[in-house]
Amino acid sequence: MTATSLTVSLLSWALPIRSSAVLFSILASLGLFKRDTICRNATEQRSEHRPSGARHRSRRLDHSILHICGPQPKHPEARDRNLSECGATTGAVAPRKPGASAPLTQAAEDAPLAAAERGRSRNENCLDPAAPAVETAEASVMSRTGSGREIFLATHRIIGLFAGAIFVLIGLSGALLAFREDIDEWLNAPLMRVESPTRPAMRPLDEIFAAATAAIPADGRPERITLPRHSRAAAIVSYMVESDDLDSYFHQLFVDPYTAKVIGSRLYSHGDDVFSQPFVQIVMAFHWTLLLGANNAYLVGAVGILLFFSVLFGLYLWRPRNGRWRQGLTIKWGASFERVAYDAHRCVGAYFAILLLATLATGVAMIFKPATHSLATLISPVRPEPDFGKSTPIPGRAPIGIDAAVASAEQIFPTGRLHWILLPSGEDGVYVVGEQSADEPNRTKTFRNVGVDRYSGRVLQTQDRGEFTAGETLLEWLFPLHCGEAFGALGRTMVLLTGLAPLLLYVTGVLRWRHKRRARRRTI
Repeated sequence: MTATSLTVSLLSWALPIRSSAVLFSILASLGLFKRDTICRNATEQRSEHRPSGARHRSRRLDHSILHICGPQPKHPEARDRNLSECGATTGAVAPRKPGASAPLTQAAEDAPLAAAERGRSRNENCLDPAAPAVETAEASVMSRTGSGREIFLATHRIIGLFAGAIFVLIGLSGALLAFREDIDEWLNAPLMRVESPTRPAMRPLDEIFAAATAAIPADGRPERITLPRHSRAAAIVSYMVESDDLDSYFHQLFVDPYTAKVIGSRLYSHGDDVFSQPFVQIVMAFHWTLLLGANNAYLVGAVGILLFFSVLFGLYLWRPRNGRWRQGLTIKWGASFERVAYDAHRCVGAYFAILLLATLATGVAMIFKPATHSLATLISPVRPEPDFGKSTPIPGRAPIGIDAAVASAEQIFPTGRLHWILLPSGEDGVYVVGEQSADEPNRTKTFRNVGVDRYSGRVLQTQDRGEFTAGETLLEWLFPLHCGEAFGALGRTMVLLTGLAPLLLYVTGVLRWRHKRRARRRTI
């Protein structure tokens, strides 16, 4: 047995069929073995194994030969005769020079599906061109495009089968979170919604805060007032309670902004005790940590990176190379179930590829914040989070109220919607008043903030998104792009549909994988 024969035999025995075929192609392309030498030795190995009854090894060699050399006759001595007969009768098989290639057509890629629809059979010596087997089409792809496409396909399949299940769960949770505020209000309507009067007029913020302060426990520390999102929403006063073991509990009080009466309260967050939180917060924690804890969020980020490249590979594999773009964007509904599943997988992937790439990229960027911040600095300087300064106590003067702090901030930002007021913490704490502009992409928070001295009402520091550098603007857009709120209801709807796409891709992808696996087993 020659060294080449031994190599072919060992690789075909030790490696999976597809892996050995890919490795044979790589060895041939590197010039370590000639393609015709590999084909000749593999064919000889097959003829040696058939008489000995080693059917399993012979079948593995059959597939390795098929992947790299194309369809072969049952016996090596019948090769020339069968080639001439097939070429004369059908025009399907003709000898070609080693290394010769022909342009790949869409029909070659869809041949396995066409064969499944027609249900035609082939004999062992001459392949019917009207109904090629699954492996024949894959061998054609291999011989005409090299191992690169095969590697992309195998990588896309492996990532899809394993990481795809996680992608489904993350996508479904993300679809819910696209309308998280509305869902939260709907589930907690008695707490979060109020009756809007005919002529809505909010009570002064000092009065609203005084009502909330009366309901906050003595060991509670007020942190923030969030203004209503719409005319029927309640104002929210957030406060924190620390236990003896320094464990923090974050609560929310809901106050009717038109009557300044407390409606109720709830526990909003408690460290790693996820299930004590509201439903939307549980879904949020699942979406970015899989309930593994904030310290393990990088695992979700790593899966996101794999899925990002899998979508790119899928887009490359989808690209019609015969110019028939319409065929790659439509589903042949009247065809077999296998063909419909295949077309659905391709179409859903093509239509949602850009949105999937955008959500994956922004999600990974938010999980790996330090790395994203470093990359943003390559675009332009990125300033650290603003320090709004410290208040200076004035002897004999009481601290100003919330309404006075808002009036000072409105001198800096006279237009915009009052979004929140971050309350002073300690004697030297400051008010931070956020005025959200109409064109601001982020609706959950604002980047137009003013720090106000709690004693004098003097403006200490400002944050104005209008003065952001390119890198800072990039960081600002990550979250609103990820959840779709940057583009209003339409953007949220698109994110919701994008969150459902992984489920469709996973189901159709698994069906396609099972179909090809059954077809491969039938040919062995």
